Amino acid sequence: MNLLLRKANRLQGWHKTPAFFVALSFLFLWMTKLICLEISWRLYYCICNTRLICAFMQMVSKAKRKVLTMIKVVYGPKGMGKTKILIDTANKLAQEAKGVVVFIDSSSQLMYDLKHEVRFVNVSDFPLSGCDGFLGFVCGILSQNYDIEGIFIDGLNYITKQKAAELDTFLENLETVAEKANIDFYITLNGMNEEVPEFLKKYNFHE
Repeated sequence: MNLLLRKANRLQGWHKTPAFFVALSFLFLWMTKLICLEISWRLYYCICNTRLICAFMQMVSKAKRKVLTMIKVVYGPKGMGKTKILIDTANKLAQEAKGVVVFIDSSSQLMYDLKHEVRFVNVSDFPLSGCDGFLGFVCGILSQNYDIEGIFIDGLNYITKQKAAELDTFLENLETVAEKANIDFYITLNGMNEEVPEFLKKYNFHE
C-alpha cells in the first residue's frame, strides 16, 4: 500500500519534469509545421487557380478579338449616309471615352460637324503617298499619343487613292496595328453594293 502511494506521489508531478517540457516543445513544433504546410498548400492552390483563371481570361480575350475585329468598315455607294454614320459614332465615342478620339479626313469640311473633344486631322495638309505612306502616318499619330481610344477615317479610297478591292493588305496591316495598340478603327469606303470585296466581310461592313 505504501509502495502504491509513493508511486502515485511521483506521478502527480510528472508534468513539471524536464522530459515533459521537451516532449511538449516537440509537439508544438510538429503542430506548427503542420499548420505552415497547410497554409503553404492553400496559398499554392490559390496561386495556381489564379494563374489558370488569368490564362483562361487571356484565351477568351484572344478568341473575342478573332471574332470581333477592331476594324469597322462602312461600305457603300456615295450618298448612302456613310459619313453621317461615322460622325455620329465619333461624337458618341467622344462623350463616353476617357481618352482621345481622332477623326481623319481628306478635307476640313466636316470639322464643324464634330464635337470639340474630337481631334480632327486633315491629311491634305501632309505629303502622303499611297497605302504605305498613310499607314506610317497613322502609326505616327499613335506614337505621339498613348491615350487614343478610337480613330475614324472617312473616305479611305480618296486618302490612299486605291479602290476598295485593292485595300486588303492595307487593312490586314492596320488590323495588326489596332491589336497591338488596342484601338478601334472606323472606316468608310466607297463602292458599289454589287462589288463588295470578299475580304471586307470580316470587318463587319455595312451596305
